[in-house]
Amino acid sequence: MSETGTSADCPWRAPHGSVADMRDYGAVGDGRQDCSDAFEAASAACRGGVVRVPPGVYRLGRDVTIDARVRIEGRLSQASEKTLLLRQNLDLGTYADAFGDAVEAFGRAFRALLASDEPASLDLGERHLDLRGPLDMAAIAGRSVSREKCTLRGGRISAASSPAWDDGNVTSAARYDAFCRATRLTHLDDVDGIEVGALVTGQGVGSGVFVRAIDRDARTIDLSQPLWGAQPLQSYRFRRFRYALDFSGFTRLDRMELEGVDLRLHNLASGILLAPDGDAVQIRDCVIDAPRARAIASPGRGCRDLRVERCRMIAADRDAPATRRASVALNVNGTGATIRDNRVEGFGTGLILGGTGHMVAGNEWVQNAERRAATPTPVIVLTRARSAALITGNRFANGAILLTDQHHAAGACEGRPALGSVTIRGNVFDAWAASDETAFVVLKPFGKDRTIRDLGVVGNIFRSVGGVMRRVERVDAAIAPLDVARAREVHFSNNVFQGVGQETVNPVTLDFDQPYCADAWLLDPSGWLPFGGVVRGVSAVVPSRPIVDAAGRVRHEVPRTLLPTGRNRNRVKLCWSRAVKGRVSVTMRCDKPT
Repeated sequence: MSETGTSADCPWRAPHGSVADMRDYGAVGDGRQDCSDAFEAASAACRGGVVRVPPGVYRLGRDVTIDARVRIEGRLSQASEKTLLLRQNLDLGTYADAFGDAVEAFGRAFRALLASDEPASLDLGERHLDLRGPLDMAAIAGRSVSREKCTLRGGRISAASSPAWDDGNVTSAARYDAFCRATRLTHLDDVDGIEVGALVTGQGVGSGVFVRAIDRDARTIDLSQPLWGAQPLQSYRFRRFRYALDFSGFTRLDRMELEGVDLRLHNLASGILLAPDGDAVQIRDCVIDAPRARAIASPGRGCRDLRVERCRMIAADRDAPATRRASVALNVNGTGATIRDNRVEGFGTGLILGGTGHMVAGNEWVQNAERRAATPTPVIVLTRARSAALITGNRFANGAILLTDQHHAAGACEGRPALGSVTIRGNVFDAWAASDETAFVVLKPFGKDRTIRDLGVVGNIFRSVGGVMRRVERVDAAIAPLDVARAREVHFSNNVFQGVGQETVNPVTLDFDQPYCADAWLLDPSGWLPFGGVVRGVSAVVPSRPIVDAAGRVRHEVPRTLLPTGRNRNRVKLCWSRAVKGRVSVTMRCDKPT
């Protein structure tokens, strides 16, 4: 039979590995007496054993840390701003036993996770949480900064119908000066209703621009990206989606990991909103099903070194025509993201990729799960002119890659950035019932005087099923033209084309026949060159059949080349010292090597 009394006046200590009852150390389960000291004393006494919380309600009046294992039979009561850290039982099941309600238990367990002074993980096990509103993770944790490595693992989180999921919408006029600060709006008419993490839309605003920070006294907003064509004074819409897991209350969040979490959102809530700043967040082996607007969103630089791996994201609007879908699976603003081995189904846009230094590898981007008529739409949108991105080993089912410069402020003093610094290698592109406007790689300039530089499209498979695709690449000049005459280091080679009317190669080697004698041969390679490029270099002219003059004499001569020439400046002229005919093999390119 256990001895009773407080820890201060009782010399008895439980033997190593035994069970220590809180009541033996002065705890009273009446819900009124503070049992914090008794709980910690029992933990210290059992020396590797188990602390028993017997039936009753035990109030904890302060922060409590327990190093031993615990067995919960009663209930614990603690103010929401206090922390209970159960180092050996940091799992949702134990906290649910301690506090009853599963959602409250999740909040307390997450608070304890971030309170740990060493790397720790919170295991949700097989528990199922029904949320009737967003979880403000920073408010739950009671802090705005976290830099310790911590992992949230397992469990299913579902959104249940509630007005708390309704979007926040504010429209306000603001001033924008790209020369002063390209990521700031000033002199807002209505700043009070705007929230961090709101999506910004309006004239001249690119994709995936969010509110990163707000100074309500100064009536200013810091944006996640510059605006490509905003007017000095105009109106903006700020739309705040509601996220099941909302980390935007953290000013900085580092080394947070989500592993094996199953989010079932039922078109009621969006999925995960990252913090405005932070490094090395990892999301692995998760399912995000039917998010209302966004699966994973980043309102700032909290996506630096982001890793999203082996996840499945399924759009709520996947049954709508692809051109009418508004959902986005993921956006990135920071540097060094790794997006690998995921399956992304039916979103309007799969990935909005800002920043630089990214790797997108081994993913499936499925715009239509069934082979039905549809125009391929951009599933990866690169928003920086020099992205330094590698896109490799992906499968695109009716999806395309769009290269833009929409996160460059119009008029800002930044030279003339070129679209590119991207390698697209070893991917499989499929299109079903392609149209003349269908393309898998599209360049869309948003600023003036843009060209192409350091773009590699190598070793891919381009396939069109149920219709012939005219080309696999094109330029969308709806906003601004592309200056192809200044292209540098464009490589389009070793690709496989099936069901494509015109293959695209650069540099390209072609045979040209001249059936009658002439001293100037006009060669047209333009159909083969990517993005409507002009010939900027001829590296070889090799006779593949004897070059002979009108008398039949063989001429051994290297012709002079003139380029570019012709009405559209897309032809090459070979000039000979006299009129000749024959066949030559010519290697040309639409760019200049660096």
